[in-house]
Amino acid sequence: MAKMTLKVHSLAMIFLLGAAPCLAVPAGPASTAAPDASAATETAVTLSTTIQQLVDRLDSPSYAEREKAMLEVAALDEKALPLIRRLAAKADAERAWRLLTAEMMIRWQIAPEAYAEIVPLLTDYDSLSWVERQHRLREVSASGRKLAIPTLMAALRAEKDDRVKRTIVRVLASRNMWPDGMSALREANVPGVDLNSLLDPRVLISIGNAFLSKGEYDRALREYERAIELAPNEPVVLYNIGCIYALRGKPDQAFDYLTRSVKAGYTDEEWLQRDPDLKSLHDDPRFKELVDMIAQIKRPGAGTEDLQPPELPPAPADEP
Repeated sequence: MAKMTLKVHSLAMIFLLGAAPCLAVPAGPASTAAPDASAATETAVTLSTTIQQLVDRLDSPSYAEREKAMLEVAALDEKALPLIRRLAAKADAERAWRLLTAEMMIRWQIAPEAYAEIVPLLTDYDSLSWVERQHRLREVSASGRKLAIPTLMAALRAEKDDRVKRTIVRVLASRNMWPDGMSALREANVPGVDLNSLLDPRVLISIGNAFLSKGEYDRALREYERAIELAPNEPVVLYNIGCIYALRGKPDQAFDYLTRSVKAGYTDEEWLQRDPDLKSLHDDPRFKELVDMIAQIKRPGAGTEDLQPPELPPAPADEP
C-alpha cells in the first residue's frame, strides 16, 4: 500500500471538528502499594505546575517555541495524561491539537522525529477492523522505519487479535527492522504474547541468514534452532546449521546436520562441493559419502519418495 500523505494539518482539522481520537492503549499495571499521601500530592502539584508552564509556552508567537513546548509535554510519562486531556478540553484549537498530539505520543511511544508521519496514521486506529489495523501498522512501519519500533511494541501490548499480533511480530522481525525489532520483541516479554507461537519459521530463517552473513554464528544458530522446532525437516536450515558447525571446527555435528539436510531433500551437489563454509570438511571421508548420497538420490528411479523435502508449515491465514 502506498504511504499515506495525510499531513499534520489534517489532524488539526479533526480536533477542530471535535473528533478527538480514542485509542485503546492499556494503562500500566496498577500499583498494589498505597503511596504516601503527602508525597503523592507534592508530585501531583509539581507535575501540574510543569505542564501548566509548558501549556503557557504553547501561546508563544514563535512556531519553534510552540513546537518545542509540545515535544516537552510529549516527553512526560503516562501520569500526565489525565491533566493533559483536561487542559486540551479547555484550550483553543491549536493548543488542543498540540496537547492531544502530545497525548498520543506518550500513549503510543511515538518518537519526536516521526510524529508528523505516525500520529495521523493512529488517530482512528481504535475504530478500525483487524484487517485495516494490519494495513495501518504496516504504514506506521514504512513511515517510521526503526523509529516506529516503540510504537509497534505499544500496539502489540494493546492488541487483542492474534492475527494483528502476528502481523506486528513479522514487521518487527523483518529485515528492515533487523536486529533492533527482534531485540525489542525478545527483551519485552509482553504479557499474554507467546512469541514462538506467533513467529513463522520463515521469519526465523530470514533472521538466522542475516546473522550468518555477518559471521554471528551463535546468534544465527539460535534462530535456526528455533526454526527447526517449528519445521524439523526444513533442509536449508539443517544445511546452514551444518555450515555453522563446520566453520566452528566441529565436524561431527556438521556431518550430522548435513546428512539430515540431504535426507530431508537438499540435493544441490554442486554448491555443496563449492561452498567455502564447508572447506574444512573436504578431506574427511564422510564428505565424499555425502556427495555420493546426493548423487544417488538424484539418479532417476532411485526411489527417493521418503527423502523429499516436506513443505514448511503454511503461514497462518491472517493475511487479507
